[in-house]
Amino acid sequence: MSGGGAPVAATQARRALVAARRVVVAVVAVILVVVAWATPAWAHAELRGTEPAAGEQLERAPSSVLLRFTEDVDPVPGAIRLVRGDGREVPASVGRAAGDGSTVQLTPQASLAEGTYVVAWRVTSADSHPVRGAFTFSVGDAGEQDTAALVNRLLSQESGTAGTGAALAVGRWAAYGGLLLAAGWLAMAALGRAAVLRRGQVALAASVGAAGTVVMLAAQAAALRSSWSAVVSPAAWADVLDTRSGGWWGVRLAVAVVAAVAARAAWPVLSRRPVAAPAALALCVVAALGGHAQSGRWAAVGFVATVAHLVTAALWSAGVVTALLLVLRSPAAGEGPAPFLRWFSPVALVAVAVLVASGVLNGVRQVGDVSLLSDTDYGRLLVAKVVVVAALVAVAVRSRRETQRGRVDGVRGPVRAEVGLIAVVLLVTAVLVNQRPAIAEQTVTETGIAVVGERTAQIVLDPARTGGAALHVYLSSPRGSLDRAEEITVTATLDERDIGPIELEAFPAGPNHVTNPDLDLPLPGVWTIEVAARYSEFELVTFRATLTVRR
Repeated sequence: MSGGGAPVAATQARRALVAARRVVVAVVAVILVVVAWATPAWAHAELRGTEPAAGEQLERAPSSVLLRFTEDVDPVPGAIRLVRGDGREVPASVGRAAGDGSTVQLTPQASLAEGTYVVAWRVTSADSHPVRGAFTFSVGDAGEQDTAALVNRLLSQESGTAGTGAALAVGRWAAYGGLLLAAGWLAMAALGRAAVLRRGQVALAASVGAAGTVVMLAAQAAALRSSWSAVVSPAAWADVLDTRSGGWWGVRLAVAVVAAVAARAAWPVLSRRPVAAPAALALCVVAALGGHAQSGRWAAVGFVATVAHLVTAALWSAGVVTALLLVLRSPAAGEGPAPFLRWFSPVALVAVAVLVASGVLNGVRQVGDVSLLSDTDYGRLLVAKVVVVAALVAVAVRSRRETQRGRVDGVRGPVRAEVGLIAVVLLVTAVLVNQRPAIAEQTVTETGIAVVGERTAQIVLDPARTGGAALHVYLSSPRGSLDRAEEITVTATLDERDIGPIELEAFPAGPNHVTNPDLDLPLPGVWTIEVAARYSEFELVTFRATLTVRR
């Protein structure tokens, strides 16, 4: 009997190994497809306004330039520049306005001479996303200066580095996966299941979390400096750590390293309930910090919901992986799978309930409008995550049924599927965090710049959505404040729906500046805004720019 049982056991082990390899290959394939498909959506914070306003012509030189954002931002060293129209950079100091983390102040070291100036800027929002842009203003008689080429050159210098979004997504996937497994196993130890754990697996998970965080820091350094050479620059890493999100990533790295060392060197102490519980919570807290949990509306509620989400996700993920290890491990190697599965089944049920509740709360917080689920990358990824989680819950229900019937052999397939689906959920989450939250799309500002000869029109729609927005049109000309348009008319056309041109009301707000504080474009889409500026009886200049309007 024993001679016949050994080949059967060996065959079953080989089959389990082949199945596990298939799961790994499938997960890697999904990673490559999703990372290749996902494009980084830089920006959560949005520029709300500037002083001087974009395109404004001033009689006197301003003592400082203010950039106001929709949320707190961190100025990127060397990435906020004041440049004369002839290309010469003006020395200036950069910092946050006193008592206002959402306003950046640029102060020239000397009084500005007459002429046109370009402000090119790049900042990092509270949830780690870089934001960039540029605008112009003039002082006195601007003279014969065409700044369109200069603006384009400065924007291209601030355009970021290819591949940083994908690298950040991969780093987040590894960081989340490692930290959640380590936290989940520590939570299991706090719940009295340390006997099924090994110190090596906790140390390995924490090490993977630390390695993923290092990748995130390196990719962010490359993004902030617009060059992959920044990866080997200590100054670039210091710039990242000096931002709020980067500082929390540094804390996350330190906590992950301490957890890895403690698991390897002092597991009997770390696995005790009074130590394991706070250690698990600490890993989940640092995983939540430095991302969307700190931004958007209801930030305090969102942070608590995110930590609860991560704690239960960690416990569920670690429990499923432990079940798979016990199923694949021979009974002689330790506690068999049956007792653990009976313990884990009700724990997983509670974890799923908390996961769903906290996930719904954060979904409402970051999406806002149901229509944005289909109209934004964030919304579509969130739907994809919900679909995968639903499949994961369905597989978990099957595992629970097999466990209740005492059929351990029937659990092997579902548990392998759960592990694979958890990896996919973590991947989608990593890409999701790389996107601008859908609710930010409701307040996004669209800016179009049109250049005709030496004249420039800047068209701003804030926010760029149906149902009500403020329209601003600023005209710049080579002769500065003396070259003013006598009449400015604005029309809008939506070619894809064969609508327009619609004449838009435009009220004078200053020299070469008209506005409509309550413009209602009725449909979403790519609108062509046409500005006709009459400078004299014989000179009519027409500017055209396209702006994307959302629901």
